[in-house]
Amino acid sequence: MTVNDLKMDLITLISQVSDIATLQRLKATVEQQTATDAAIWKGADTPVSSRITFEDMMVAQAYRPVSFEEFTAPAEVEGWEASLEELLSLAD
Repeated sequence: MTVNDLKMDLITLISQVSDIATLQRLKATVEQQTATDAAIWKGADTPVSSRITFEDMMVAQAYRPVSFEEFTAPAEVEGWEASLEELLSLAD
């Protein structure tokens, strides 16, 4: 089913409703959902400053590099027994 198919099905169903209260509730529900969807996306498009440096961005994001030892420490705590080849063979 495509989006257009679904729209047509909804139009057909709504066209069969004759109760004004039901139609008003349907309209209010669609309007509320549309407003909610718009509000969610409203804050998502923030402009990117063209005057920020890489260093400024790193500070703003509180970037802290992670060493290889820090990255692999959780795996060592778990005590993995399998080799890379064995783990890859499980993915097949």
